[in-house]
Amino acid sequence: MGRCSRRILILVCVLLVAISLPALADWTVSGTAMYRDREFGPTGFTGVEPLRPIRSADVEIIDAVALTVLASGATDDVGAFSILVSDNQTRDIEIRVLARGAGTPGLYLEVTNAAFVPYAIVSPTVNAHLPNADLDIGTLVAEIGQGGEPFNCWDAGLLGTDFVAFLDGSRPGSGDSLRIVWEASRGQPASTASFSRIDVRDTGAYDDTVILHEYGHFIVFNYSDSDNPGGPHGFAQCDQNPKLSWEEGHATFFGCAARKHHGVATPNIYVRTTGAAGPGHVSLYADLETETEYECDGDTSEVSIFTALWDVFDGPGDLDFTPGVDDTSIDLLDLDLVEHWETMTEGLPGRKRITSEDYWDAWFESPVQNGYLTEMITIFGEGVGIEHFEDSFEPNDTRASAMAVIPDGTLAHATFFTDPDGDGSGEDDRDVDWFWFDAVGGRTYHIETINLWSVADTKITVRDDGGPALASNDDREPGDASSFVEWVAPADGTYFVEVVQPNDFTYYGSFDLSVAAPDIDGDGIPNAEDPCPADAGNDIDVDGFCGDVDSCPSIFNPTQTDTDLDDEGDHCDLDDGTIHLILPDATTVQWQPEIGFTDWNLYRGDLAVLRGGGAYTQDPLGVPLATKLCLTNVESIVDADPIPSGQSVFFLVTGVSGSSEGDLGTDSLGMLRPNDNACP
Repeated sequence: MGRCSRRILILVCVLLVAISLPALADWTVSGTAMYRDREFGPTGFTGVEPLRPIRSADVEIIDAVALTVLASGATDDVGAFSILVSDNQTRDIEIRVLARGAGTPGLYLEVTNAAFVPYAIVSPTVNAHLPNADLDIGTLVAEIGQGGEPFNCWDAGLLGTDFVAFLDGSRPGSGDSLRIVWEASRGQPASTASFSRIDVRDTGAYDDTVILHEYGHFIVFNYSDSDNPGGPHGFAQCDQNPKLSWEEGHATFFGCAARKHHGVATPNIYVRTTGAAGPGHVSLYADLETETEYECDGDTSEVSIFTALWDVFDGPGDLDFTPGVDDTSIDLLDLDLVEHWETMTEGLPGRKRITSEDYWDAWFESPVQNGYLTEMITIFGEGVGIEHFEDSFEPNDTRASAMAVIPDGTLAHATFFTDPDGDGSGEDDRDVDWFWFDAVGGRTYHIETINLWSVADTKITVRDDGGPALASNDDREPGDASSFVEWVAPADGTYFVEVVQPNDFTYYGSFDLSVAAPDIDGDGIPNAEDPCPADAGNDIDVDGFCGDVDSCPSIFNPTQTDTDLDDEGDHCDLDDGTIHLILPDATTVQWQPEIGFTDWNLYRGDLAVLRGGGAYTQDPLGVPLATKLCLTNVESIVDADPIPSGQSVFFLVTGVSGSSEGDLGTDSLGMLRPNDNACP
């Protein structure tokens, strides 16, 4: 047989083998995958638990006996899938939906257990499924406790991933793949993030904002830059490391911004729960719009950070608590979140000691140059006390440009920030502030910085026109970065105060400067010259006793008597059982409104009659100078009856309660005075 004949025979054999194989059949598996969600609000879970689609998740058609994958695909945006299977055998079939994105181009996301096995829900087995028969399995549901938790984690991760696609043009690539790890009882006490992984707290699988907070960290690790030192932190802390407060505050903002972008209701709230079943169970709540429950000033608070960022990008279109209205008067911006993304990805990478200072500078510097300086000053400064901008004293960087302060304790508010070109950026540069004041020779002055915000650290130096330092102080005391100098002016003249920020940790911040002679009572008179250094009224009742030691500070009582020894003088003590009379001038009679009485009886008598053995209460019919004022409800009268020259009168008063009249007090021997002519 020739070579040509052998080739024909081989070809025929190959054709015969091919013809002898059974023909493959095509059939379609369709269905929908859903998971049970738990909605939440300020008090935790609301009790509403709707079904939501499992989106963009892998779907596998499985031979239930051989456990082989016959075909695969993915769910769409409503959780539906339709997958073509080429097969020619009768099989037991199962459909598996996995928390994995391998079947969706460009989606590098999965949710696994601690062993890194992706979570899945599996349909009931379809026994003896025939080839050529399409299969509709209906709706597969991942219920709470039966797959709902990992698929909620999946949905949160997908929200973050699609938010990045909006900001950056595509989802994170294969080099930035993300694995979310959750397991119900593995002992994970808190949620954390790294470059490629988010670990979800055991009880936190339904805490969407917490998961998205961690997603914010993941994005910074892969797209921006961070110097976060890590460690414990909380919303109630107002004095955090600013590198930590920036990163944690930004992560909260980024997670809520992802929800805002996707049109989720109340994207302005951050909620952490205990994970327990049923409504409630909140363990941490914050409103990014209003700083509800937590309020701090300066950039050492993650609350200040996420509040300021939120106000830059939120607007009346947000589905917050007041849709259609931007909630506070300082919310002057409603910017596209892409501007934030540009600052994070183009402005921050490569910077050192990253804090809000770096974000601020990057916002205004090339290549970002977002602008809106006036609005940013209002939102950051007035809103949360982050004052990365010049104060009203600038430029005062030298002795020659020093600005005046009044040495009366008036606070001069200043910032460590200089912006000579006016572009908004401080260019990570140090600011020096100079002030001057006129001093009186021999007078003591207290020069101090107080109300330090945003890790401001001050060092103050007192100088004259050109000589060496006259006095200086860095830290007021260990752990207190404010400064205090007590200094005596050597002579009348003009003196200067130089304030610098000595640390290398951060360059910006704000403080108040006070220059004053010590004045404890704040009356404007220095202690050394004040007749009553601790009494701003300076003995207002003119009884010879300063108010801080006067037993009746506002009532003339030169005797300072205190019968019941309760540190309240008799002249102002209304519950000591004694009614004191006061004669402030020649015609006015006043008495104390002693507690327990509603009316008063006032008796006037002739002093000569009393000294002659007469009564304390005298009959006006027999004693011309005697009078009685009965059952009056006032505590002061004008006695206009003339008193003849050379004669004297005296007054006694009793209190009346109901039909009962009190006594007239005791005489010099301690005996009760008799009331011989009592009021009716």
